Amino acid sequence: MAYGLVLLLTGCSTLPALQRKFIRKKKHHPPPAVRVTTKDYALSLSPEERYRRHFALWDFWHAEMLEGLGDSRKKTLRAVDEAMAELEALRGLLVPEQGEKMTAHLGRLDQLRRELSKDALSSTAIFRWRSVLEQQQRVIRRELSWKDVQESIHPDAWQPTP
Repeated sequence: MAYGLVLLLTGCSTLPALQRKFIRKKKHHPPPAVRVTTKDYALSLSPEERYRRHFALWDFWHAEMLEGLGDSRKKTLRAVDEAMAELEALRGLLVPEQGEKMTAHLGRLDQLRRELSKDALSSTAIFRWRSVLEQQQRVIRRELSWKDVQESIHPDAWQPTP
């Protein structure tokens, strides 16, 4: 009883062991080591498969270029650069005689890139470039599609693509 009376008079602040809460400490686990394994799938593709892949990518970027021709100059410039890169890759996969057909198409895209870099295109220039690019798309699809150049793909074109 005397102990209880002492507690009432002095309070619980004098007993630090009773005042502290029990808090469980967090266990420290080191993060697992990150293991990244990469495989270059471009090395395992045959030249024919690479041609098909680059042709599909060119087709996508060409459509993006046509879609953004009047809207965003920056988007159109990126699409022009990507389409030119894909045409260059296609040209590298073909035998030199067949690859020369790409030179005129690359020249037109380079001309468009230079015009876009200088200033925004006027509505008449947009109309003119849209018809030129649609015609170019039809010609490339007709003359340089996978089935048409199957025999002209260089058999030793095994360089990996970026």
